[in-house]
Amino acid sequence: MALNLSKHVFSLVFEFASVSNQNANPKFRGAFVTALGVVSEGCAEPMKDKLELVIHIVIGALRDPEQMVRGAASFALGQFAKHLQPEIISHYTSVLPCILNTLDDVYDEEKSYYALAAFC
Repeated sequence: MALNLSKHVFSLVFEFASVSNQNANPKFRGAFVTALGVVSEGCAEPMKDKLELVIHIVIGALRDPEQMVRGAASFALGQFAKHLQPEIISHYTSVLPCILNTLDDVYDEEKSYYALAAFC
């Protein structure tokens, strides 16, 4: 669906992300960041138009107190690195230090390595 209706799907996911970003329930926070990662393949073009804002939101999720949200953020950044080329590369100065900081988190280690490998 995202491949054929990308601008419509992305606008809905982005709206969900904007609303869920500060939700008290960590399941909502994890869901929005996972959704951004999942739709990055089929919604690459509309996502690239808001890439700076999307990255800012996902980097914020990397600092979330809940492990589930941080893991979802690492997954999303890995997906962005795969599907949002070449635009994502221009954001390496803000993204890579955040990914490197997550490598110390033993609970998110695997997802952090995935994000780092995809980005590099």
